[in-house]
Amino acid sequence: MMTILTNEYFLGVITNEYFWGVVTGVVLTIIGTWLTSILTMRQQRKAQRTLVKNLCVDIVNNMRAIVDDMVDHRQRTQVIHSDYLQLLDIEFNVSGRNREQIIHLPNPVRENIRTFVTDCAIRRAEIGNYLSQFTNLMTLANRLQNTGQLSQAQQAQQAAAVPRSYADQALDQLAARVKDSAELLNSLNEVK
Repeated sequence: MMTILTNEYFLGVITNEYFWGVVTGVVLTIIGTWLTSILTMRQQRKAQRTLVKNLCVDIVNNMRAIVDDMVDHRQRTQVIHSDYLQLLDIEFNVSGRNREQIIHLPNPVRENIRTFVTDCAIRRAEIGNYLSQFTNLMTLANRLQNTGQLSQAQQAQQAAAVPRSYADQALDQLAARVKDSAELLNSLNEVK
C-alpha cells in the first residue's frame, strides 16, 4: 500500500504543471547564465584588445615624435642629446612592461609591433654606444690637451669623429625605421 501511494504521489508531482514550470525556469536560468557569461567574456576580450591596440598606437606615435624631435634638434645644433635616448628608454620600458598584453592582438600585427620596438631599441643602443665612445675620446683629448700633449690630443679628436659619424648613421637608420611605421599604424587601426 505504501508503494502505491508513493507511485501515485510521484506521478502527481511529475504531472503537475507547477513542477514543470520550476524545471523550465531552472533550465532557462542555466542557459541564460551560460549565454551571459559568453557575451561578457567576448566584450571583455574586445575591450582588452582595444586597450592594447591604443597602447601600441600611443607607443609608436610617441617614438615617432621623439625621433623626429631628435633629428630636428641634431640638424639645428649638430648634437645628439642623451635626453632623447632616455625618452626612448621610457617608451621601451612601457612596451616591455606590457609585452604580455600584446598577445591579444592578431599575430601579424603582434609580430610587427615586436619587430618595430626591437629594431628601434637596437638602433637606440647603437646610438648610445657610439656617443659613449665619442665622449670617452673627447674626454681623453681634453686631458691630453690640458697636459700639453697637443698632437696626441688632436689624434684623439680625429678618432672621436668616427664614433660620432656612426652615431649619426644609427640615428638616420632609426629615423628611417620610424618613418616606415605608417603601415604599422594602419594595421593597428584595422584591428577590431
